[in-house]
Amino acid sequence: LPSPLPRSARERGRSIMSAVASAPAAVGVSPRRRRDGARAPSSRRPSVRTFAAAATELDCPHFDASRCDGCAIATGLDAPPLLARAREYFASKGVDFAMTLGPTNGWRCRAKLAARAVEDGALALGLFRRGTHDVAPIPGCVVQHPRINDAALAVEAACARLGVRAYDERDNTGELRYVQFTACARGLDERGAEVVAGVDGGSHFLPTSPSDDLLAAVHVALVWNAPPSSEEIPTRLRLLADDLLAGVGDPTLVRGVCVNLNDGADNVIVGDAPDAWRELGGANSLYSSWCAHGDARVCYHPGSFMQANVGAYNRLLESLRAHVPADAAVGELYAGAGAIGLSIAADGGKEWRGSLRATEAAEASRATFELSAATLPKATRARVSFGVERAEHAAGEAVRDADVVIVNPPRKGLDAKTRATLTGRTAAAAAAAVAI
Repeated sequence: LPSPLPRSARERGRSIMSAVASAPAAVGVSPRRRRDGARAPSSRRPSVRTFAAAATELDCPHFDASRCDGCAIATGLDAPPLLARAREYFASKGVDFAMTLGPTNGWRCRAKLAARAVEDGALALGLFRRGTHDVAPIPGCVVQHPRINDAALAVEAACARLGVRAYDERDNTGELRYVQFTACARGLDERGAEVVAGVDGGSHFLPTSPSDDLLAAVHVALVWNAPPSSEEIPTRLRLLADDLLAGVGDPTLVRGVCVNLNDGADNVIVGDAPDAWRELGGANSLYSSWCAHGDARVCYHPGSFMQANVGAYNRLLESLRAHVPADAAVGELYAGAGAIGLSIAADGGKEWRGSLRATEAAEASRATFELSAATLPKATRARVSFGVERAEHAAGEAVRDADVVIVNPPRKGLDAKTRATLTGRTAAAAAAAVAI
C-alpha cells in the first residue's frame, strides 16, 4: 500500500482504496490491544511462533515427483518472477513497493481438494494436474496448514472404511466430489467468543488466528454427488460425517462437518442451489468457522470466499487500517464476509468513530456478516450496516456518501460500470481502461 493519504485526499475528504492479498506474503503477530487502546496483557498474545520462519525454497516432495501443479515455483521464493514487473509498475506510479516474505510452509488455512480414484481404485484427495482432471495426491503438502493435512488423511481413511466411492465425471457417478478444509483457531469458539484455557492453575487466551495455531481444529465441507433437492441425507454420507466427528485418534481435529449437495455434470465445485448446504454435525456447523482480523471476529460460511493465507491477509489489513481516519464514513464494495470493513470498525486502538456500509451481491453473506457484527461493541454495531447489492449499483451511493471507498473485486477485476463510477469516466472509457 502507498504511504498514508496524501494531503489533497484529506482535503477532499474522499479517497478510493483497493486491497488485494496473495501468498506467500508477510505474516506477523501484532500486539493485541483492548478496545480502550491500551496494550493487552501479554497472556493474550501467542508467546511463540508456531510455524517456521520464511524460507527461500519450498522443499516439497510433491513439486516434481507427483507433478503437482499447486505451486508455480519451488526455489527463489524471495524473488518470484512477477516481483520485478510489480516493482516496475508501481515505480511508474510513483509508489514505493516492497515484498515481505512470510512463512512459506503451513500458510494455507483453507484448501479445496478434489476426490477422485487413483491407479489402484482407491479414493484420494489432491489437486488436478495442469490441463487435466487427473488428481495428484498431496499428503503432507508443505504449504497447507498441518492440521488440514491431518484432516485430509482422516477423510481418506474414513472413506476407505465406509466404501465411499470417488466421483467419476465421465459418467457423473460416484459419491464424494470435493472436500473443503478450513483451519479454525482454538481461541475462537463456534460463536466467535474467545476461549480461555486453564494451565497450571492459571489461564491464558489461545491463538485467534489459524496462522498462529499449530493445533487448530478443522471445519470439513463435503461436496456430495446428489440432487440439492434431496430431502434425505444419503446413509453413507451420514456415516462419513459421524466417523469424522468421532475423531478416531484425535477428537480435537474436526470442529464441524457440513455438505454441499451438487449433482451437476460440470466443473462447478460448489453448488449454489438454495438448499444445497446442509449441516451434518458439530456445533452450528455452517457457521462455526471464525477468524480474527485485527480486533474483528469474522464468521465464514463454507460457501463464503476466504483468503487462504490468513497471516498475510491480516498483515495487509493492519497496513490498510492505518490509511483510514478514525471518523471516516467507509463504503465497502465486494465485501464478501466483510472482513476488511469489520476489521476497521473493530479497531479498538484507534477508537473508531466512523461508520461502515458494506455491500455484497450474495445474499448468503448477510447471515455471516450479521453474526460477525454482533461481536462488536454495541455503540460500534449501531454504525455498521450491510446490504445485498451488486457493486455496479452500490458504487454510486458509496462515492456520494463515503469518505473512504474500499474495493476488493474478484479476480476478473472491476466491471466497467463500477470502474466508471469510481473514476468519473464514462462506462465506455472505463471499459477500455486497464483495471488495477
